[in-house]
Amino acid sequence: LKPQGIVPQSSTHGGLFDLGSVTFFPFKNNTGVYVQTDDGSYQILMNWRKAAFQRVSVTEVLNGEVSPQIFREKVVVIGGYAPKVGDEFLTPFSRGLTSTPRKMFGMEAQAQLTSQILSAVLEGRPLIKVWSEPWISLWSLVWGLGAFGVITSQNLSLIHI
Repeated sequence: LKPQGIVPQSSTHGGLFDLGSVTFFPFKNNTGVYVQTDDGSYQILMNWRKAAFQRVSVTEVLNGEVSPQIFREKVVVIGGYAPKVGDEFLTPFSRGLTSTPRKMFGMEAQAQLTSQILSAVLEGRPLIKVWSEPWISLWSLVWGLGAFGVITSQNLSLIHI
């Protein structure tokens, strides 16, 4: 992004940082459905996408089996890609039509995050935002009262029969 004049700036909107016109807000403990979650460090919510990233082994590169052109103007993530490495995670795309969830390797998660940042800054793809606690509580209260009203009206109807 730097060649395009886009560099991280201190956030003027209470976020972690700004990149271009996009503000990246920190993940906070009790954000949305995440309760008592570790919110240390520089975490943001992931806007996962069903993307297929091209994988190339180091052996293929060293043996000249891959054209250098595939790397031109691309972000390259280098990492282990084997279950024995122990760098696997469950993600929203882990569960498919099979009964066994497919874990995502750490380098795939890093590619997802990189893709999220680039597409948000360059293409305007929205970041995930959540309501603050008062709005979530109000939303829950409104739906709770609505459900109570429906149940109460149904019970009163039965009494009149």
